[in-house]
Amino acid sequence: MPRQSRPAVRKALSYLVEKISEGNCPAGSTLPSLKTLAVECDVSLLTMWKASAILKQHGIITGGSGNSHKVISSECGFLLDELDSGKDSTSLQPSDVTFAWERTKIRIRKDILTGQYSESQALPTIKELSAHYGTSYRTAKRAINALCKDGILQVEGRSYHIVQSQPLQSQSKIVLIAQCDTTGRLLLSSVNEAWFRVIEDVCATSRARFETIGYLGGDDEFAFISDDGTHRELPSGDRILGHLMIITNNEPNKEEVIRRLSHHKKPLAVLDLAGGWSLPSRMQWPQIRIFSAAVLPSAARDVARFLLELDHRRVAYISPYHKAQWSHVRLEGIVDIYKNADLPDGVVPVTFTQPQGFYRSTAKLKANLTDLFEFHKEWTRGMPEEYRRVLDPIFIDLIPNRSLYVAELNYFLRSLFRKALADREITAWICANDQVAIAAYDYCRAHGVAIPERLWIIGFDDSYEALERGITSYNFNIRGIIHAMIGYILNTRTYAGLHFRKPIEIEGTIVQRRTTGKSQRRFQSVSSRRTPSPTSDRSSAL
Repeated sequence: MPRQSRPAVRKALSYLVEKISEGNCPAGSTLPSLKTLAVECDVSLLTMWKASAILKQHGIITGGSGNSHKVISSECGFLLDELDSGKDSTSLQPSDVTFAWERTKIRIRKDILTGQYSESQALPTIKELSAHYGTSYRTAKRAINALCKDGILQVEGRSYHIVQSQPLQSQSKIVLIAQCDTTGRLLLSSVNEAWFRVIEDVCATSRARFETIGYLGGDDEFAFISDDGTHRELPSGDRILGHLMIITNNEPNKEEVIRRLSHHKKPLAVLDLAGGWSLPSRMQWPQIRIFSAAVLPSAARDVARFLLELDHRRVAYISPYHKAQWSHVRLEGIVDIYKNADLPDGVVPVTFTQPQGFYRSTAKLKANLTDLFEFHKEWTRGMPEEYRRVLDPIFIDLIPNRSLYVAELNYFLRSLFRKALADREITAWICANDQVAIAAYDYCRAHGVAIPERLWIIGFDDSYEALERGITSYNFNIRGIIHAMIGYILNTRTYAGLHFRKPIEIEGTIVQRRTTGKSQRRFQSVSSRRTPSPTSDRSSAL
């Protein structure tokens, strides 16, 4: 029988939800301290901590170092609805207070979802699983029994096997929905293109066909577009297994797309690359699952722990994207780890929210895109199809000009790099993504800063460019996330018991390359660093 939420915890949770949903603490604001909230609500400090942990579990707040919590979403009315209806479930329990067997169950289930275990082979023995997950035999056994009860595993003889998904019908397909331009071409950045390629590969491995449909969204029009630029309806029928959707920073009318997809009553797996997106409270759709590579700060925490273990006691977080929620969440994850290590000043934010000229010129460029594409469409009307097929990609690649984007970004990053180098105690730069890390690496080399002897550089995304330059980067485990998303569509029961509003994050890993290595400075005490080396003198003057 599931544990019931105690009345005091329900009281504290109701108080927090009302405070956030009614606008007293809007998204982006910081909650009062837990002690203050506990006094206001007339509950104990421990009770208020449990209530805040529930909000963290559902992606409503983040942070939590000491008593500091930041509101990242005001869409929490669904929690009040559940409280008003008297609903008690394990989905309202903070993950921080789960039992060891429950944590082991979650880890095994994630490994199943990301393809670590094959449907065609038996799982390792209980003894092997207990050793792998660092638990007792009894704990591993209880976790496996719970997965069997959830219908994820089944016993075959003396071993455990994953319950296989239903055999696919001939011509069964999974449909990816993404924003497109007026020609039907999907608007994907270089990072998103990597996700796109993995989706194709995993679908092929799963023996499911893969189809893409674009959508045009704006204030005046909304339409689904085929790859030839013509308007179309969403495909329906038994052969549609489900839908995938990728959310980045700029898509308009995301909720309208999801509303239309909900009419088809098919599983929907949403990949949130922007961070902070949540299903609006008015939408009740249990068949949706949100997967995240950015909304939770665990990746940043992993990087922070990695640096702390190697005695980097003062680091810089460099981001020109601090207007975006994911950048704030990433910084908070790093700060949390350093504060817990009694280094409250160990992280130096070096950021800006809106560089002069960069966003303005990009916005102006986007404002004219529709007119430019309409001109191109009219200009090529009547041309032979073979000629137009060659000309279209050339024209589209010119707008917007990625080279202009990179050049302008690097220009504004120089001021951030100068500021970070001026602090002689900083021994590592944590860059918001690989693009910033590459610019940082080039800047340091051009100004005689030895990498990694003087400074370490780490990025996020593990892009091909980072591999080429030898830059250490955090790999978000693209294949694991996509495998989990498609696995949900093919076999929804593997997600039994998970709340449909709570983002699912798959663990990634740090890929070490030559921008992190044996550093002489990182083993020195803080006091010994006050005598700068010749390299430090030169770099601090830049």
